[in-house]
Amino acid sequence: MGNRTLEPFLSAALSAYEMCTPEKPPSCFAVLVGELVEGKALIHGVEFGRNARATEPAATEEYRSTIVPLFGPAYDNQHRGFWCDSTDLLRIQRKADAQGLDILGSVHLHPDWHRIGPPAERGLTISEAPTPMDAYMIGSTSWPVNMICYVERPNQDVHYTLAAWGPAAEAGAPAVRPIPIQFLINAEATPPPSEQAIRSIFADMVHAWSRADAEAFARGFAEDADFTSVRSNHFKGSHEIAAAHSRLFTSVYAGTRLTATVQQVSNPRPDIAIAQVKFGVVDVDGRPARGLGGNPGNTMHAQAVLESRHGHWQIISFMNMVPLHQ
Repeated sequence: MGNRTLEPFLSAALSAYEMCTPEKPPSCFAVLVGELVEGKALIHGVEFGRNARATEPAATEEYRSTIVPLFGPAYDNQHRGFWCDSTDLLRIQRKADAQGLDILGSVHLHPDWHRIGPPAERGLTISEAPTPMDAYMIGSTSWPVNMICYVERPNQDVHYTLAAWGPAAEAGAPAVRPIPIQFLINAEATPPPSEQAIRSIFADMVHAWSRADAEAFARGFAEDADFTSVRSNHFKGSHEIAAAHSRLFTSVYAGTRLTATVQQVSNPRPDIAIAQVKFGVVDVDGRPARGLGGNPGNTMHAQAVLESRHGHWQIISFMNMVPLHQ
């Protein structure tokens, strides 16, 4: 695969890692899309889907009846584990089919939970190697490529290590087998697909929010962008957007963190994209923070219009909305 293929996933994984709490392990998962050529898996890109671990009946039943009895009560935590939403998986498969590609596997995050998790859960050393639960899932899906991205912070810097695993090659063999990863050096000049680049913009916004860096938060907006807040305030251009968020980071949203789930990206024209994004704001303990306008859940839905300018995607219109039930 190209050495930029996993960039959207790595950005999302870092955001999830920085936002986790002892009660809420970080979760980051993406589907690998590509093709099999002469026995080799060529990964062309990653696609994201929603986590239906706690909402899809088949998932909750699998965890209740099989996974928790096999692998322990830690998996009772609905924030632990990932189950790709079935409608999202179908969407990814159809998109891959239209491109002459296929779903080849997945990549997911392993944090250094033996360092940052609660004391009761530090007994199992986590790495880029599969856990017993991973081995079970690899065997269940039978996808040929299953990557694990181990993220750790042994000091002030964050490091990651990648490894790939496949299901057993034959009966009686170990449950999983290692697969070598090769990167195409000359692939760096090839830009990532538009959807991956767009998702990276929102992942960067999450990362900037965690640092209370208003300038970095506004970097994905065009200089002439229109931003409408949940209170119908209008800000024109990236400079006004940065100034507005700088005030928020030192007042109502001080010390909070942002979550962002890109639910859909469509392209009415090759140079225009519309993104539907679900946002949330949580406090340092991972609990929903009370935000503007008496919105206790602090869940927002945004519609963003993006334009590709000189090969770079930028948000040109952004409207934030609060769901009616809140």
